[in-house]
Amino acid sequence: MLRNTVVLDTPVGAALRWLRIVGASFPEYASDFPWLKSYMKVSVPNEGPFSQVESHELQDNLRKLRQTILSGADTHHATAQLYRVYSEYSRRQDPQVPPPDDDLARDAATLDINLDALRRVVSPGLRPRVHSDGSILCDWYGEKDSANPLNWSALQKLYVVAVVTACSFVVYIAAPIWVPSEEDFRAEFGTGYEYTALGLALFVLGYGAGPLLFAPLSEIARIGRNPPYALTFAIFMGMTVAVALVRNAPAFMFLRFLQGFFGSPVLATGGASLADIYAPTTLPFAMTAWAYACFVAPIVGPIVASAAIPYLGWRFSIWEILIASAPVMIMLLFLPETSSPTILYYRAKRLREVTQNPDIHSLSELSQAHISFRTLLVESLLTPMKITLLDPAILFTNLYMMLIYGIYYSFFEAFPLVYGGIYKFNFLQNGLAFIPIAVGTTMSLVAYMSYLYFVRVPKVKRGDPTYPEQVLLPGCVASVLPPIGLFLFGWSANENVHWIVSMIGVALYPMGVYVVFQGLFLYLPLCYPRYAASLFAASDMTRCTFGMAAVLFARPLYTTLGIGPACSLLAGLMIICVFGILALYKYGPSLRKRSKFTDTF
Repeated sequence: MLRNTVVLDTPVGAALRWLRIVGASFPEYASDFPWLKSYMKVSVPNEGPFSQVESHELQDNLRKLRQTILSGADTHHATAQLYRVYSEYSRRQDPQVPPPDDDLARDAATLDINLDALRRVVSPGLRPRVHSDGSILCDWYGEKDSANPLNWSALQKLYVVAVVTACSFVVYIAAPIWVPSEEDFRAEFGTGYEYTALGLALFVLGYGAGPLLFAPLSEIARIGRNPPYALTFAIFMGMTVAVALVRNAPAFMFLRFLQGFFGSPVLATGGASLADIYAPTTLPFAMTAWAYACFVAPIVGPIVASAAIPYLGWRFSIWEILIASAPVMIMLLFLPETSSPTILYYRAKRLREVTQNPDIHSLSELSQAHISFRTLLVESLLTPMKITLLDPAILFTNLYMMLIYGIYYSFFEAFPLVYGGIYKFNFLQNGLAFIPIAVGTTMSLVAYMSYLYFVRVPKVKRGDPTYPEQVLLPGCVASVLPPIGLFLFGWSANENVHWIVSMIGVALYPMGVYVVFQGLFLYLPLCYPRYAASLFAASDMTRCTFGMAAVLFARPLYTTLGIGPACSLLAGLMIICVFGILALYKYGPSLRKRSKFTDTF
């Protein structure tokens, strides 16, 4: 019988329970489970339950009182304070908890016992709370509840990171893995350059459009993160098979769009899954590692495809996606649900079943009771658009990320012109030309991780005053590298200059934009926490739309203007953004004060 609730919350665990291969092993089904009695009968407090803020303040007071009493300093005053705390709050919770002993100050053991009793009264989640409408709120079974994603072991958290990263990696590989196949596709179907470019462009558009639907789904408590991940990735694999077998060019392009569309959920909410399991001081490291995989993955596709296509044909590049997807699909089947609202939603459902008490509900269940998916979808579409258009800071942030993304994807059209056309690289060498992007991103990863470890996280742990614009500071410094890299790549790309010089320019571009991306991605949720999920989905859509356009206009841009002038144009736009991010760093606080949407000032 399965005992680990984390395993039970995986798709495989759900299937085993549905097939009755394993018993109902959640703790609520155990007859001796101590919390059942608490949920069967809960009295409504006269003045309402403790809020999270009240509870944490009380915990802090209790800790300080304990230190004061045990140190022997001002014992009588501290004891009197403890009595006042007790008398003020015990009547709002369980009156049967005994008051502190009169000899509290003399006996450290007695002190610990009494403080523990009082802590049980005031700690959030250690006993059922009652909602204002009379519903009994289902919460965690104490601060160390193993079902709480924040309390999972390091190995369990690492598995979640591995699955989310691997899934994202495969989807991002699948986009440009098609690029080395374009020439053979044109030969087989008799299409032109612009038409074959749609194979990449429509995939990028698909994984930009998908989050607009799937991101709101993952925020519904009864759905959570896992179903969108597992179901859509299975469809993504099915679309991959269809793409590999299709014999019609228009159908191929349509299926490529669907392939990107159904591969998108983990790209949209993968960061949310990581935020579910990590504390704020640890989360930036996990997010940075995940973002690194997402940034490097697109250049892996052309490399592996270039090695296989000359021997196995262009369609094998699509089969490579399926080969990479199969182990990831198996990993997804063992991915535990990370959404706390979803875990508590189903916990409340089990408690209602076992206790026969219909008044037990999770907070998310109550808050979403009258919200339809249609309403949620409309809000997720309109709210971020409204914020983007009316808030200058968010408008600039999205424009900057759009430009970064567009230039990145334009490389997939520029590299064949430079390294195949000018330097006469063979098929495999053309794919290997993308390696400098990985080198630059890796160097940037090391530098940014060092900044987090030695500067950012210690500052947060010390409780130093912080404001959202501080996360932009590394990006302000790194923003000068992309235009330098573009100038170097564009003007050194001729037969009289060694190819390594242009590749140095290629490496400088991701070295800068990777850090800029990290800052901008952190800036959005810090300024607009209420709208973070919707803003990320909208940002993803705008980036991918421009990325699609960049794939289509890149070849005409580079062939009409020339590599050097075209890169100069793009570098000029990036220079404007350098001044923009510096202005955002300086004037961001005043912009937030005037904003109608921000929660931070």
